[in-house]
Amino acid sequence: MGAIVGAVSLIVVAIIERRTRKDEDKWAQNTREHEALVVRVEDIGSNLGRSIDRVENNLATSIEVLTRKVEHTDDVLVSHIEDHARGVFGGTS
Repeated sequence: MGAIVGAVSLIVVAIIERRTRKDEDKWAQNTREHEALVVRVEDIGSNLGRSIDRVENNLATSIEVLTRKVEHTDDVLVSHIEDHARGVFGGTS
């Protein structure tokens, strides 16, 4: 959404500048500069998108690993408590 707002803003600025710039050479230079800026903004947006995807993938992997560790810990605790309940350790503790 921000990229769209930025692009529309650039267009509005270009239209206003077009009215004030009578010299065609300056207008052509301005157009090239704006096109280069749009390409750069799109590039930044694309890189940001890839970074977000990478963070999401890393987060998903971390959640899976933590879930497996928690499940393993739960299994160990349940087994240990059951052993105490059966008196496997030979005491009341």
